[in-house]
Amino acid sequence: MSEVVRRVPFPSELGAVVQRTVLSGEFPVLVVIHDDDDDWLIGDAGSVCLA
Repeated sequence: MSEVVRRVPFPSELGAVVQRTVLSGEFPVLVVIHDDDDDWLIGDAGSVCLA
């Protein structure tokens, strides 16, 4: 399995929805979505609920 390491800061003018389990390091990122509204969603392939 390959790994991508990005060493530049995330742009401050952008935002992302990140699942807590990914943020804490409990699970790896398995899903990255860039939707039509220009939102970024990052998750561990569990259920994602957007309001």
